[in-house]
Amino acid sequence: AVVVTPPATHRPIAETLLRGDRHVLLEKPLAATLEDGEALVRVAEETGRTLMVAQNYRYRPQIRAVQAAIRDGAIGEIRSVAIRFHRDTRTVFGEGDFRYSMGQPLIVDMAVHHFDMLRAITGLDVTELYGRTWHVPGGVYQHHAAAALIMTLGNGATVSYDGNWAGFDTDTSWDGEWDIVGDAGRIRWRTVGQGNVVDLIPFGGEIRSLDGPDDLPTDQAGLLADFLDAVATGALAPTSAADNVRSLAIVLGAVASAEQGQPVTLRQPVNRTS
Repeated sequence: AVVVTPPATHRPIAETLLRGDRHVLLEKPLAATLEDGEALVRVAEETGRTLMVAQNYRYRPQIRAVQAAIRDGAIGEIRSVAIRFHRDTRTVFGEGDFRYSMGQPLIVDMAVHHFDMLRAITGLDVTELYGRTWHVPGGVYQHHAAAALIMTLGNGATVSYDGNWAGFDTDTSWDGEWDIVGDAGRIRWRTVGQGNVVDLIPFGGEIRSLDGPDDLPTDQAGLLADFLDAVATGALAPTSAADNVRSLAIVLGAVASAEQGQPVTLRQPVNRTS
């Protein structure tokens, strides 16, 4: 079953489906609260059904290439990450689209992709963050469509996030632009036209482009392939709810920090592997 309803409805709908012996693919975010997300993970475990979240950005070739380079130690230990995402979406979704009236639309509906990418690429969780969000004048968004965040990863590295969903400047790609700096080099991910150029820049070495594998299904096709494999084998996919609840924690932490006006230490969900 595929669930594409608003986040607040995810828990009751998905729980009913799981207990009805259905495998479930959920639209992001996993749930409206961390408690609901953890509850869904428990139900999936109890019923032995697959519960995945549609974080399709993980399946893009260049993300896989960056992930592999970092895993192989190409830039050493990560020290900082800078992410910039600017898109003018004031006319993209159509008149009356739900995003234009929802609370914290950038964080909840878009930055969730970048937060999940951050975890996938670095292999690290966010432990604390401080965020500010604001309303962009002259647009159709009723609530805050721009954000600036400072996050700390599990190894102490600092992450900055600059996001704007109603900006008037040049668009980045939907993946955003990234600068990942490690002890031994950096990875620079830039927008060129409608696509991305990703360079590996070793300190004192030769710059080379990072291209992802071309023999794997990408984006939604990759997501669906993993979903079907998880259903067939019982294995946990990269975007299983058991993993994705940690991306949800970043989203909810960012919203809480912005609303409270102070840093937030993230409560890490229980680590579940089955």
